[in-house]
Amino acid sequence: MKRALAMVLIALLGGAGLLWLVARGSGYILINYAGYQLEMSFWTGLLTLLAALLLVRWALALVAWLLRAGGLFSWWRERRQQSASSRREQGLAALAAADWTAARRLLVAAQPDGQSDTARLLAARALAGAGEPAAAVEWLAPLLATHHRQAQLLAAELSDDDARIVALLEPLAAAKRLPAAAVVTLFDALLRRGLWQAGGELLQASQLPAEQLQPLYQRWFSGQLARLESAKQAHASWRKLPAALRDEPACVASYARRLADLDDTAEAEKLLLKSLQKQQQRSPQALHDGCLMALLTLPEAGLSKRLRALEGLHQERPEAGLGYLVARLCQQGQLWGRARDFALQSLKLQPTAACHRLLAEVYLKLDDHGQAEQHFRRGLELATAPVAG
Repeated sequence: MKRALAMVLIALLGGAGLLWLVARGSGYILINYAGYQLEMSFWTGLLTLLAALLLVRWALALVAWLLRAGGLFSWWRERRQQSASSRREQGLAALAAADWTAARRLLVAAQPDGQSDTARLLAARALAGAGEPAAAVEWLAPLLATHHRQAQLLAAELSDDDARIVALLEPLAAAKRLPAAAVVTLFDALLRRGLWQAGGELLQASQLPAEQLQPLYQRWFSGQLARLESAKQAHASWRKLPAALRDEPACVASYARRLADLDDTAEAEKLLLKSLQKQQQRSPQALHDGCLMALLTLPEAGLSKRLRALEGLHQERPEAGLGYLVARLCQQGQLWGRARDFALQSLKLQPTAACHRLLAEVYLKLDDHGQAEQHFRRGLELATAPVAG
């Protein structure tokens, strides 16, 4: 309190002293400019100068405040940021609605320099949707240089060059950072380039669910099956398949046919008979035609063993297709009587043109031309009959 009173007293005394000096009128200042004269006392001029300096200082401080944070510059910058944010929001809405033209205009409006990673990705997606994949990849170039994961995925999606797709996605696959859709993209590129081994390794290392993996494995296996040059290679590829796929009758049939072509008939026969047994035990549906017909491609060596196994299956559950197969195998072994019996059983279960023709051929071998003619005619009628529906 005392200090404040002292300061007030000093200020009053100082003010009184200044008034006294001004009142004395000691000296004056004369300013003459362009025909105008301004005359004042020395002390009045000094006080005016001090006031002008203070005003200039305050004006400079005000301008600096306006240009610093909280001032005009900050307001302008915030307004610009709000405008960019608004464009980005509108661009995202346009992307969601697949309005590529609007998305391109809103997201690519800013200059590339200084763009965030997300902004570049959004702009590239908008350009791709607008039919400008080359421009999209150009926007992604700075991110690709730093091996940005999302940029690599998007660039691979936009590319039609299988070699580039493999180069972009294989490092991500090795690091287990590849999403499901990109796994399929990389797998397709590998198969188109004939890299079957790499395609199989990719499927083995992937974390895709079984329902997605199985059709990919099936494509991989069936695509390379004809290219396998030895039974050893075929066995190695077969072992890579999931257990569920190795139980698929269609897959077993195609594999057995290839084994037969590669002179591994014993393994082919074993797989086919085992598959037919499983089908009969697990499902009430008819046996797979592919497995049945694949047995016909095997050489006559081991025919007796084959027939015993198939006759046992037919005895457990008679089927038209199985009876026809046994009749065909008996025909191959020139067992005409047994061929006739199984063909007749097959016809009772389901009359077909093929079975009538087989029976006609068997009757010819048995010198029963009347029955042969009858079955030839019936088979021709079934073959030429219009399909219902």
